[in-house]
Amino acid sequence: MRTIKILVFVMGGLIVTMTVMLIVAALAVNSRDDAPPYAGSISLPQGASVDDIVIDGDRIVVRAELPDGRSRLIVIDARTGRSQGVVDLMTGR
Repeated sequence: MRTIKILVFVMGGLIVTMTVMLIVAALAVNSRDDAPPYAGSISLPQGASVDDIVIDGDRIVVRAELPDGRSRLIVIDARTGRSQGVVDLMTGR
């Protein structure tokens, strides 16, 4: 009888411990910093238009057609909204 009492006590302790762990895990998951998406802007020259937007992992690539006929690629960090670089595409004239 004494052994059964010990087993019941240990199992009850395990149930309480696991329940507390589940509650803590649920609170940790729900308390993540789910910040709203950034609001940002990129500058294009007057008369330029956006031709294409490609998202690849943590990068956004915007292809813009410039008024003089050239194309420009603007690479943006998807997490921060900051420009990582600009590539001007030249045509072989």
